[in-house]
Amino acid sequence: MKKLIFIFVLLCLGTYSFAQIGRSIYFMEQIPLSNTVNPAYHPEHKFYVNLPVLSIYQNVELPIRLNDVLTPVAGEDSLQIDFDKLKQNLDEKNTLGFNNMIELVKMGIKVGNSYLHFGINQRMDVTTDMDKDLMLLFLEGNAGPHLLGKDISIENSGFNANLFHEAYIGYNIKLFHALTLGLRAKYLRGIGNISTEKFNVHFRTDDSTYNIHLSSDIAIRQSMEPDQLTSGLSLASLGNNSGYAFDFGLNLNFSKRFRMSLSAIDLGGIIWDHGAYISKSIHPNQEFVYDGLHFTDSTSIQPDAILDSIKGNFALRKEQKSYVSYLVPKLYLGLTFDFADFSQAGVLLHTNMNNFGEVDVKNYSLTFNYRHRILRFLTLQANYSIINQSYNNIGAGASLKLGPVMIYALTDNVMGIVNPGDYKNYNAIVGMSFLFGRIKKAEEPEEDEN
Repeated sequence: MKKLIFIFVLLCLGTYSFAQIGRSIYFMEQIPLSNTVNPAYHPEHKFYVNLPVLSIYQNVELPIRLNDVLTPVAGEDSLQIDFDKLKQNLDEKNTLGFNNMIELVKMGIKVGNSYLHFGINQRMDVTTDMDKDLMLLFLEGNAGPHLLGKDISIENSGFNANLFHEAYIGYNIKLFHALTLGLRAKYLRGIGNISTEKFNVHFRTDDSTYNIHLSSDIAIRQSMEPDQLTSGLSLASLGNNSGYAFDFGLNLNFSKRFRMSLSAIDLGGIIWDHGAYISKSIHPNQEFVYDGLHFTDSTSIQPDAILDSIKGNFALRKEQKSYVSYLVPKLYLGLTFDFADFSQAGVLLHTNMNNFGEVDVKNYSLTFNYRHRILRFLTLQANYSIINQSYNNIGAGASLKLGPVMIYALTDNVMGIVNPGDYKNYNAIVGMSFLFGRIKKAEEPEEDEN
């Protein structure tokens, strides 16, 4: 039973991830989608438009490689979870992630020294952090060898799941021929949310009496049921909850070939007041000692009374109440150097804010990139990333422009798609854009080419 409970928790909580649009796209400034990670970016054309649902992004990040926890079932062509291997591979904090974004509308136009962007996206953003001790509690029970007789505090676990649409207007402007500033304002329309306001649990199982000393202070905010996480977003469902967010970015040219970029994405949240409620501990931080069943004969066993006692001390009371859930802010810092007009090398540092509003320095990524343009219609790139202490992430990307049509495909981890069992990170972007009126550099002659 405890294994079934663990799988259920893993599925419910682990459906979510660091919400981010990837690293490879950061270096593809000619693609309109790159503006998503830095509002100071714009394509090399005066006008662009993306058709609905032709640009899709999906990202998954796991704390453990699947091949580290799955074993073949004897005599069958199937796999099963090896829970001993799973326990051995747990970190002190385990982050699971899933993020999905579909562009419904995206367009932009150059106006003088400025660029305007408009768009609507459909998004599913989830982050889940689970303490090792919490996962061991589900795997072994409270009297397991890793927990028996120890004072256990679970305070750094949490999750934040947001299902929503966003409509935005972005603006960037070039100043002094060296500095470009970008700002994007977003109106959010929330469909559903499940998030932890606090999750503090303290317990100790006495190693001689096996009595359980337990206290908790839990508050879970909710405006949808967990099964909605697996059903995903509906294009027809716009939600009934409103919110706002902002993105900021800049590009600074130190010289003709060397520049720095910086951006902060998803600063904001959603006010949930339609069907929203908060479940809180009835007796926060009050210790309860459960010493098992007491009986002198069969008529003395009263399991209902025991369950009532547990519920009375640790049950969550549901209260209808509005609340605010925040998006997961993302921070990017990039440096690029142009060897020539067709060749560029770059490095990118990325991290998120965690569920507690702090910069999560343990969950970072560092990406090294090389991009090469062949004539004006084909751009290829390769990159290597260290992602959340995973060191085998080789990415690649390509964009092909035929007349006004640009198609592109990128990933942060090529082998994660080819052989998913050996990798923790899976990421893919595919899309199509239509671009018109190429912006000519000062040194280029006038031309009519798209």
